[in-house]
Amino acid sequence: MEKKFNKIYESYVSRYTRGGFLTGDLVKVRDDYKSSEGYKKLSPEYKAKLDDLIASDLNLRVSGIENKYPSNQPGNTDNSSGEFSITVSQETAPGRYDGFYQFPTDIFQEVDVYPNRMPVPDSMVRPNGTKIDPDTLEYEDSYIGLDPLKSQVDAGYLPDSEKAVAMGDDRELKNTNVQIPNGNNFDAQSVGGGNMPDTSIYLK
Repeated sequence: MEKKFNKIYESYVSRYTRGGFLTGDLVKVRDDYKSSEGYKKLSPEYKAKLDDLIASDLNLRVSGIENKYPSNQPGNTDNSSGEFSITVSQETAPGRYDGFYQFPTDIFQEVDVYPNRMPVPDSMVRPNGTKIDPDTLEYEDSYIGLDPLKSQVDAGYLPDSEKAVAMGDDRELKNTNVQIPNGNNFDAQSVGGGNMPDTSIYLK
């Protein structure tokens, strides 16, 4: 019997098949961006918007990559060659892209922060004036903080017969073997040292 297979054609997309960028990249404006051909071709409105992006300290992320002459078929290799432009967005929250501005690729460059996380803009850092200077806690009532303490319930909520705060039994270790209440003697050969039921009967 002859087997038939459907051939699947895929386009391998890598950083260097789409103008050197991938969607999600952290990017910044090049130091010499004003001398690039892409910047010289920008309209005054685009240049003003680029100035706004530079003035802000928010992270800039690549939200799209477009071919100058895109094909109607996404898998067509024509989409991975030629001249590209990138859509740049401001990251106003982790994973949230605001604004979509299309620019030539020669204005921006990728910022590699691996293996660290994305930098946090200063404008998103809330000032924290917390000062850690601990003081020794002093109890107003002499019994609070003492062991063994069984209850710290306000005596005002207790019946008249229980106005006094009840103290627990002394559980201090004396470096001696202590008999566990309602427990069996310790037996290293028994399940749980002799304090557990014999579960071997369930294995039969």
